[in-house]
Amino acid sequence: YLMLLYAHTELHGNRERLCYYEQVKLDGRVSANDCLPSLLTTPCMVGWMLAYEKMSGDLALLSALPAEWYKKGFIAKGLGYSGGKVDIESDGETLNIEFSSSPTVKVEIHFRDRERILPSDILLGAELVSKIEGSKLVLKRGTKKAQIKLK
Repeated sequence: YLMLLYAHTELHGNRERLCYYEQVKLDGRVSANDCLPSLLTTPCMVGWMLAYEKMSGDLALLSALPAEWYKKGFIAKGLGYSGGKVDIESDGETLNIEFSSSPTVKVEIHFRDRERILPSDILLGAELVSKIEGSKLVLKRGTKKAQIKLK
């Protein structure tokens, strides 16, 4: 996923002009003019690496996040999905997740920086966790907030 995102950003356009083309040859020549869907690929993919609504309707959070981001921290506010919005914030030590309204779908939180999550890592909302599967934490429907220890 990340290789596709990086390749599109690096090879499909001119970063200085913020112009992305539908097709570019290996030598850099443009085969087809700029294209709105191509322009939107990078921002859509960045949003999806943070919050992605699966075909089942379930919501996957952080499923393509680079592992280094867990250590450095990040903020993503107002990520939209069909049930509302979610804010995700990390200071590198604690991950905070807050939904604008209680989700009616299953929410999976993926931790690509480790092999497994422990129940002791859940600082807020432990009673709202339906299961832990290795490095994936599944929240019960209706969970509005969660806080997880990253270190």
